[in-house]
Amino acid sequence: MTNAIVHAKSAMTLSLRRQDRSVRGEVADHSPVWPTSLPAGPNEEHGRGLAIVSAYSERWGVDPAPFGKIVWFVCEERQAS
Repeated sequence: MTNAIVHAKSAMTLSLRRQDRSVRGEVADHSPVWPTSLPAGPNEEHGRGLAIVSAYSERWGVDPAPFGKIVWFVCEERQAS
């Protein structure tokens, strides 16, 4: 959501859907510009969003949409260790 707020500067939506033992999240915005991962040093204010999404989700990606793009992620239920 933060990337959409800061970079897309357009209307956006967040949707979350449970699919069996996983959750799929989607952030849709009206910008045609796809997100890119940036290196972030310890004192940087920006550049960690996609790294966090990648670390907490099993998979994520970007799909084109007629109005812009949809950034999606899937988090699967994990067994307690």
